[in-house]
Amino acid sequence: MLLSFSLLLLLYLVCLMFSFKANIVTVEGAKGSLG
Repeated sequence: MLLSFSLLLLLYLVCLMFSFKANIVTVEGAKGSLG
C-alpha cells in the first residue's frame, strides 16, 4: 500500500517537473519570438 502510494507520488512529481520545464521553454520561446 505504502509502496504504491510513494510510486504514485514520484510519478506525480515527475509530471510536475516536466510541465514546469515545458512552461519555461514555452516562455523562453515566446520571449525569443517577441524580442
